[in-house]
Amino acid sequence: MSVLRRLLTLAALITVGACASPEASGGPDDGAPFASEEDYRQRRAQAASMLDAAIQTEASNVGACRVVATSEQACGGPTSFAIYSAESSDADDVERLAERLVALDIRANAQFERVSTCMAYSPPVPRLVGGRCVE
Repeated sequence: MSVLRRLLTLAALITVGACASPEASGGPDDGAPFASEEDYRQRRAQAASMLDAAIQTEASNVGACRVVATSEQACGGPTSFAIYSAESSDADDVERLAERLVALDIRANAQFERVSTCMAYSPPVPRLVGGRCVE
């Protein structure tokens, strides 16, 4: 096998390996049970940071503004939301990262046998102010 062919094969393997890692696929969560509440908080903080980095709010019209749930209470339903612009953010990425936060909460709620108020929270209605999507 030629040196060039070996290098190309190695590059392909590295690329495939990177795509399979949790960080490359968008998050700090491998689906394993949490070692502790602190482990959950750290994983959630990392996922929230990734979501914050993905969110952009610049938009030319309010129709580009979107709302996504970013949490899940023990009895079901979101308790917090994020507003972003589908024009300036990668909407699929934002949705996937928000879903990861919700999934972390669902797992923590079950694992740590949490209870909640079961209060229904309404998503905010986004507005466009100064070219930015806001609550």
